[in-house]
Amino acid sequence: MNNGQPPVFKQLDHLIARVEEPARLFETLTGALGLPVAWPLASYPAFQSGGVALGNLYLEIMQCGARRPSRPGRFRAIAYEAPPIAEAVRELSLRGIPHTPAGPYVERGADGKKTLIWSNAVLGRMLGKDFLLDLTVTLSKLPGASRMSDAGSGSALDRFQLDKLFGRNFVFFVEYFYENINDRPFWSEFKDHDEKRAADLARLRDAGGGAVGLEAVEEITAGVRDLDAARELWKRLYTPAAETAPGLFRTGDDPAVRLVHAERDSIQTLVLKVSDLARAESSLRGRGLLGPTVEGQVRLDPAKLEGLDVRLVA
Repeated sequence: MNNGQPPVFKQLDHLIARVEEPARLFETLTGALGLPVAWPLASYPAFQSGGVALGNLYLEIMQCGARRPSRPGRFRAIAYEAPPIAEAVRELSLRGIPHTPAGPYVERGADGKKTLIWSNAVLGRMLGKDFLLDLTVTLSKLPGASRMSDAGSGSALDRFQLDKLFGRNFVFFVEYFYENINDRPFWSEFKDHDEKRAADLARLRDAGGGAVGLEAVEEITAGVRDLDAARELWKRLYTPAAETAPGLFRTGDDPAVRLVHAERDSIQTLVLKVSDLARAESSLRGRGLLGPTVEGQVRLDPAKLEGLDVRLVA
């Protein structure tokens, strides 16, 4: 159903996994499985981040806050590219979707000059009620709230806020400012995000989809306690695209987002589509990465993925 509203986002861009040992997971995905590096694992003032190209989605591997080796990795955030983000957040307000204002992420040069690299806006209640996240959304609207945080500074407050934010599950919008990106490997050679995504997709195809013959991401599965409330917000987010099945949302060639009822609000599973499931299973077995078969899907061993649940389908 199309009620005349424009799309509020451009595309589903990346999924963030928070893990305690990012180098180990990054090497498994880009080394053992041969998936393309979307951006190298590197340290920033308040976090570590590395990206893996999965065709129609990036997987960002992040570490932030104090390391706790016993804490399992978790998928934490679903990110949509939504330029221009200022217009997107206004549209979110019209749709009745809770959100923060757009917050800039800036980097500092040797001369102290600040350069805008990207801007984010966090959406509330898309993956269930969360007191701290809901409070953050509410307080972000207060006068002067934006001055309390300096994203990218690496200050104690910035690190604290990032640690708390990525202790929960959420959805956010991002706009990239390629005109300001200089000397950043895997980014600065492109004029815009469409060009980068096309190049990374070509690299995946040139690599034959890596060791598992990856073609694309099929879906992201999220569990929510109040399925009806969540579905209503996701319907508003995806308009003018209709819900394709109860709890299933997809536009274009993007991965689907599937909402299911669960006892705990969480982003549960990343499902990858491969060209040949039997060949992928054999490849994983030979590399010691095969987990148990689940519901007709081939599952990678979560113990080798820092606890993440990644499955393959044909």
